[in-house]
Amino acid sequence: MLERNAKIALTPVAGAVLTALYPAVDAIAQDVNELVLEEIIVTATKRTLSIQDIPATVQAITQESLAQMGAKSMEDFARFMPGINVVSGVTGSTVVFRGAITGGGYIAASTSSVYLDELPLTTTGSQPNVRMVDIARVEALSGPQGTLYGASAQAGTMRIITNKPVMNEFEATLDGELRSGSESDMSYRGSIVFNAPILEDKLALRVSLYSDRDGGFIDNVYGHTSDSSAITGEMYSQQYGTLDNTKSLENNANDADVSGIRAALRWEMNDNWSATLSTMAQHTQMGAGNGYNPYKGDLQTVSFHDDWYNEKWTASSLQIEGDLGFAQLVSSTSFYKRGGRGVWDITNYAHYWAAAYCADSYYTQADYPYYYANPETGYITFYPRYCEGEGLTDDYYSSYQGKSRDDKHTHEMRLSSQGDNFDWLVGLYLESARDHWWAPFAMPTTGGKQEYNTSTFQDSYAAAAWAFEHGSATPGAVASWYSEASTDWEQTAVFGELVWHVNDDVDITVGARNFERTNHQRYIVDHPGGMNICGEPDTGSQFHDARVLFQGDKTNPNLCNIHSAVHRSGTAKELIP
Repeated sequence: MLERNAKIALTPVAGAVLTALYPAVDAIAQDVNELVLEEIIVTATKRTLSIQDIPATVQAITQESLAQMGAKSMEDFARFMPGINVVSGVTGSTVVFRGAITGGGYIAASTSSVYLDELPLTTTGSQPNVRMVDIARVEALSGPQGTLYGASAQAGTMRIITNKPVMNEFEATLDGELRSGSESDMSYRGSIVFNAPILEDKLALRVSLYSDRDGGFIDNVYGHTSDSSAITGEMYSQQYGTLDNTKSLENNANDADVSGIRAALRWEMNDNWSATLSTMAQHTQMGAGNGYNPYKGDLQTVSFHDDWYNEKWTASSLQIEGDLGFAQLVSSTSFYKRGGRGVWDITNYAHYWAAAYCADSYYTQADYPYYYANPETGYITFYPRYCEGEGLTDDYYSSYQGKSRDDKHTHEMRLSSQGDNFDWLVGLYLESARDHWWAPFAMPTTGGKQEYNTSTFQDSYAAAAWAFEHGSATPGAVASWYSEASTDWEQTAVFGELVWHVNDDVDITVGARNFERTNHQRYIVDHPGGMNICGEPDTGSQFHDARVLFQGDKTNPNLCNIHSAVHRSGTAKELIP
C-alpha cells in the first residue's frame, strides 16, 4: 500500500464479499432492501460445481468483488480470505495457507501453489505478482490437495481464473485510477479490455492491456558508512565512516512500474469441441524495497546504492475442451518463462563482517594481519574475504547483485463425468521445468547508481590476499563468493477421484495419485581461486497419494471428515544434495 496507515472501510459490498467467503445455503429471493448472495460457480476441484456443494474449504472472490475492493495484486484480496496470507517482496510473492510455509533457503520448494487458469506459476517457493486485470474470479482451495494437484499442494492451491472470449459480442472497457498518499508520489492505474467477434458463432478474440505505476514512499536520506560498535562490534576500522551516500539520495525511492498484455483466441469448432489459445506478458521495473530504518526516521533509510529490480515473464497455453458423450475432455498445454535481475545495497551488512574478519584480526593479532584470531578460542584462521577495500581496513561500498530465470512446460489431460449416483475424474499430468539463479556476493563497488555486474573486486585487499596465499584470483572475478544453482524437474503423474452420492445428504469421495518426480540439481560455489562443484545428484521418487473423504449432512460442515496421506517435495531437505 502507498499510504502510511492504510484503512479499509467496511461497505455493504465489502460485507457481501466477506459473507460470500463462508458456507451458506443457496441464495433465495429476498426483499430488494435485504442482502442477496448470488451462487458462485468454481472449478477448484477440476469440476464445475457450486461453491456450496463442495465438501472442502474452498473460498472464492468474484470479478465484481475484486473491482469493488480495488484489488491489483494477490496481497490485496488475500486479506478477505481467512487462513491465507500473501507475503510480497521485490522479487515476487509467496502464498501461505494456514501458516504452513517452507523454511528459508535458496533451494526450497513451496508448500502452496498458484495457478493462472491451468498454468502452475510457482517455482522454487515464489511466483510473480500477477496484476488483477480482467479476472473472472479467484479461488483458494486449502490443502492438502494431493490427488488433483501435483507439487507444492500440501498446504493449498490458489487459482486465478481469467475471463475468456465471448462469441458474437463486442465489448470494450476502459478503467483508470489516480491516487496519492500523504507520504507518497502520485500513482496511477490504467487498463483497456476489448472482446471482438471474428467469425459468427465460431471465433472470438479478447485482449487486455494495462500499465500501472506505484509511487514510492521511502526516502533515502543522507548518511555515512558504519563507524559504531553497535553495528560492527567492539573492533572496527578507524577508517570506517568516511564514505557517504550523496550519490544515492532520493525521495520516494521505492517506486514500481508494471505493464502487461494478455490475449486469448477462442475457436468453437462445433457444439461439442472448442479450443482456446492464450498468451500473456508482464514487465516490472522496481526501485528500492519497502524497508526503512526507524533510527533515521519514519519511512526513511540510508542506502549507498540506487537499488533496482527488473523482471519479465511470459506465459502461453492451448486448451482444448470436448464432449465425448460419456465424459468431458480437457487438454491443456502451457509454457512459462520468467527472468529477473537486480542490485541491492549491503554495505552495512558487509561492514559488520569486515569488522570481525579484517579490523578485529588486525588489532587482535597484529603480527598476522591476514588472519582472524578468535578471542574466545585463540584459534587463527585465514579469512580475508570481507576485506573489500583497497587496504586491509579501508572503507568501501558493497552490493548484492543477483539474477534468476525460470522455465516450465506442462501438459495436463483429464476426463470427467458427473451423474446422478457417481462422479468420476481421471487425469494425466506431465511437467518439465528448470530454475536457475546466479548470486555474486561480497562485491565491492563504487556506490551510487550501479548497473549489473559493476565491481571493484580486482582492486580490493581480498583479491590481493587471495593471490598472495593461493595464487591469482579467477580472471574476471567480481566477488569473494560467486554461487550458482540450476535444477531440472521432471514429473509424470496419473490421478483420479470417484464420488458416490449415497443420498441427498451423504457423499463419499475416494481419490488417488501415482506420480514419479525426478530432479537434477547442480550447485556451484566459485571462490576467487577457482570453482568447486559440489556435485550433480540425481534424485527420483515414485509415490502413491490417496485421499478418502466422507461428507455428512451438507448443511453441517462439522460432519465433514478428510483423511489424506501426502509425500512429495515441498521442503528444503528433500532438495539438498
